[in-house]
Amino acid sequence: MSKKRTVKQIIRRVLNAVLIIGMIVPMAYYLYIFTVKYIERSETASGFVSAVFSTWTALSGMFLKLAFISAIFIVIKLLSLLPLLFSRIKVYHRGTDVQEIVPAESFDEIKNIKLDDFIRKYKEVMYDAERTAALLPVVLYAISSGNPDSDDIVNFITNRASDNEMSLSELKNIKKQLEGKEYIALSYFTCTTPENGYEVSGVPTTRIKFSGTSGNDKDEKTLYIACSGSGSYRPIKLKAISPKTVKKSKNTYIAEIKTDDMIWIFDEFSASLVNVKTYKQ
Repeated sequence: MSKKRTVKQIIRRVLNAVLIIGMIVPMAYYLYIFTVKYIERSETASGFVSAVFSTWTALSGMFLKLAFISAIFIVIKLLSLLPLLFSRIKVYHRGTDVQEIVPAESFDEIKNIKLDDFIRKYKEVMYDAERTAALLPVVLYAISSGNPDSDDIVNFITNRASDNEMSLSELKNIKKQLEGKEYIALSYFTCTTPENGYEVSGVPTTRIKFSGTSGNDKDEKTLYIACSGSGSYRPIKLKAISPKTVKKSKNTYIAEIKTDDMIWIFDEFSASLVNVKTYKQ
C-alpha cells in the first residue's frame, strides 16, 4: 500500500474519532439533563413526555436546541446502520469464501472478443468485485492470442488512458510475458488441466476465493483465482472507484459509464502472468 494511501487512512480515522467524540459528549450531556428531569417526575407516559419538554426548555439558546435535534437524527441514523454492522461481523467470521463464477457462456464468446462486447460484460458485473475478478482470463486470453482490441481492453479494465506512458510500458511487459502463451489464460478455467492441454470443455468457469477481511478496505480488495497450471490460487487486487472518478476518467470508455455507485476495476494482477506447467505430451 502506498504512503499516500496510508496517510489518507490515518487522516480518515482521526476524523472519524473526532466525529464520534463530538457525538458522544453532547449526547451524554443531553442524557444527563433528561435523566434529572425524568427523576423529578412520575414514571408514567405523561412523565416521560414532560421530561422531554423540560429537557428542551433547559437547553438555552438556539444552537443547543439545533444540536439536540441533530443528536436525535444521529441516533436514528446509527440505529439504521445496525443491520450493516452485523452483516460486517458476519462476513468477518465467515472466513474463506469460494465462489465459482462463469464469465462467459462459452469459450467462443471469449475468442476474438471485441471491446464493445467486453464492456457489455463488464457493465453486468462492475458492482461486484468477485465477478469482476472472474473476467481476468478473458483479459489475459485477449492479450496472449493477439486480439487487436487487447490494448483497449486492458486500459479499460485498469482505468488507464491509451496514451499514458506508464500504460504503454506496462502493456509492453505484459505482452512480452503472455505472447503466444494462451494456455496461461486458459489455466484459470476450472475445466482445464496440463494433462488435457488446457482445453476448455463445457462452460468456462472460474473459482474465486476471498479470505476474510484482513488487508481489505472498502475501496480495495484482494481476491484469489484458482490456477490449474500451478495447483494453487493466485492473487488479483481490485479497487473501487467513485462515480466522480468515473466521470473524470481519462479513459473515454470508463468516463462514458453512467453510475451512482462505486464500481470495481483491476489494480494489480502481475501474479497471474507467471508461467504455468506446459502441455503434458
